[in-house]
Amino acid sequence: MLVLAAVMAINPTLMESPLMALGLFAGAFVLAAGIHVLYSRVIEPRRQERARQ
Repeated sequence: MLVLAAVMAINPTLMESPLMALGLFAGAFVLAAGIHVLYSRVIEPRRQERARQ
């Protein structure tokens, strides 16, 4: 949602085109999924490993 808010603040005319809006939503979804994967597969296991020590 932060990506979409940034687009609306910087250049809201990008949301006028349905294809551009779809691309922005897809990009925001991919970014959110990437952050989730990074957290669940990299950061959280390291945190649990440190807690066991």
